[in-house]
Amino acid sequence: MTLSRIGRYEIERELGRGAMAVVYRAQDPLIGRVVAIKTIRVEGGTGMEEEQLRQRLYREAQSAGNLNHPNIVTIYDIGQEGELSFIAMEFVDGETLEHWLSHHPIPPLEQTLAIIEQVASGLGFAAARGIIHRDIKPGNILLDPDLRPKIADFGIAKLSLSKMTQTGAVMGTPSYMSPEQAMGHELDGRSDLFSLGIIFYEMLTGERPFSGTNPTTIIYKILHEDPVPPRALNVTLHSGIDGIVRRMLCKDPALRYQECGEFIRDLKNYRNLGAAPKAELPAPGRSRRFLWIGASSLAAAAAGIFLYTQWQDRPAPAREPVVASQPAPAVPSPASTPAVPEPQKEAPQPAAEPGRVETGPAGTGAPTPAQEPAPPPAPAPARIRVSYAGEPYPVSIYEARRKLKDITAAASWELPSGSHSLRLVSEEVYLSRSLGRQQLKPDEEFRITIPGLSSAYVEVPNDAYDGCEIALNGTLLPAPYPAQVPRLAAGEQTLVFKWSAGKYAGTEFASTFSSEAGHHYLVMGIPQKQAIAVQQVR
Repeated sequence: MTLSRIGRYEIERELGRGAMAVVYRAQDPLIGRVVAIKTIRVEGGTGMEEEQLRQRLYREAQSAGNLNHPNIVTIYDIGQEGELSFIAMEFVDGETLEHWLSHHPIPPLEQTLAIIEQVASGLGFAAARGIIHRDIKPGNILLDPDLRPKIADFGIAKLSLSKMTQTGAVMGTPSYMSPEQAMGHELDGRSDLFSLGIIFYEMLTGERPFSGTNPTTIIYKILHEDPVPPRALNVTLHSGIDGIVRRMLCKDPALRYQECGEFIRDLKNYRNLGAAPKAELPAPGRSRRFLWIGASSLAAAAAGIFLYTQWQDRPAPAREPVVASQPAPAVPSPASTPAVPEPQKEAPQPAAEPGRVETGPAGTGAPTPAQEPAPPPAPAPARIRVSYAGEPYPVSIYEARRKLKDITAAASWELPSGSHSLRLVSEEVYLSRSLGRQQLKPDEEFRITIPGLSSAYVEVPNDAYDGCEIALNGTLLPAPYPAQVPRLAAGEQTLVFKWSAGKYAGTEFASTFSSEAGHHYLVMGIPQKQAIAVQQVR
């Protein structure tokens, strides 16, 4: 049915519709103002329940109507037209954050921080007045042409999440629920902050922290699993951002930010949050005291071993040659001593010729040590110099199956000159890359650059999860899928998709794509086409 008027408001066109509401652009003829009209069909079962829901809608809308904040959509009026209840509210000439993110999967960090800070400001203003939104998600945040966010649907979110619906279950958007909301507990402003943390994570990484193919899986992850840190998916982020998001997404509300002002202060100061904490003196206690004593003992033992080793390795002092003592000869009398001929002097020996081996005492044939020939000079080694194109990470350098070196930072060492086949290996970032056969020349410096890091999100269509196995560069990605690969060495990537059961049992294909450092990729293996679709989202 096409509506031309609701109450006194003249309908111009439909703006959008959801499960229980339709939004129209309309004119208020009394003051000539453009407004947005949201019609809500209240259907709670019995007539009494419908009336209770309608009264609740009125109360919530009246409370939200008192929220005068630049980042909250203002509510002007509430009424009823036949079976429809409606709310007249501020018209925002723009689009939802959900729609905007579909064209800007990972916005520039400055835009993300500005949007999140303003939404938090609006939520904090409402929470200070006892009003909780309960359904914070990108679809309920409007952006004007200047990217200024405005939170919509204050006042009706509680209605949409009511347990008094026809199904008798808590409704809402599972991907953005807080743990306490998923369990049906009482909510406060910390629940909205958790939902905002999910949006923040999505804007930073292009992915939701709790993903799944059905609501049950999503809610299970919200309740029991910690998401991959944002910095693992977006290596360009500051470590302070990681800490902020981790605190927003704590399962226990007591460990989250307790109010939005505290969160905004950290957000503005995130560059100073990644520094290492100052060392503190341990609190007195038996276990700490024993730990200190044990550490002192180990230090003393280490010092003793070091000194003993130094004493053992010290050079021996030079000694004077030892001459064996002989008994003093008897002094003969001149009369009894026969004349002894004077000893003959040895003739001078000619200098040894170059390259000639002189022998020792006659009959021994032993060469004189001082006259041994010099060994042939060893060929000069080549020098290997390793540097990183980005963030350092552990890498092993192999020649065939022999490991030459483990490195975690820029380094250099020597390798015998000659022919070498080198390979870079790092299981941590799915790196196994041959450098080919290299002819290293003496005194030559051979440079190796370790590739920078990218990241990827690998999945298959919803009907292809059964029996699927995905291998990346020869390493099996752990199931269940989709698989997040937060740290992936940039370069050529090889993916193998294989199905041992399910709809695509027996299907197997391999494909490649090239990743660049600092970029994030969405990779979809499509069994029908036996190919992959790759989208760069950062």
